Amino acid sequence: MSEDIVNPKRYTQNKLECWDFWLKAGLDPLIASAVKYVWRYKYKNGIEDLRKAKVFLEKAIKEAFKHNVHHSMKVYLIVRSEMESLSDLQYTFMLLATRSTGTHPYVTNCEDMIGLVDDMIKEIS
Repeated sequence: MSEDIVNPKRYTQNKLECWDFWLKAGLDPLIASAVKYVWRYKYKNGIEDLRKAKVFLEKAIKEAFKHNVHHSMKVYLIVRSEMESLSDLQYTFMLLATRSTGTHPYVTNCEDMIGLVDDMIKEIS
């Protein structure tokens, strides 16, 4: 089956596309990758995608301690109506992602995002 590689449905279920969210929020690449997997998990690889998100978040924490993380210092206020297809857990994850653009509390946000991913895994297990 052929799939649109530019705008696949798993990323375009909302008014705001996943990569547009990354750009508007000014996300570090590691956080953006975690966002991608959480954004799409219901439409592609389920628990496997959520586990991948955790790998990126754990890497983000390690890199933060090495001062090797990009902090755009951007402030982006997400709008629930732009992300209607996301569950409450996914939306809360995205909210925390927008708060990862500053130096403080980057690691705490990453840890909280991991907790949300664990909750999503429990929900579908």
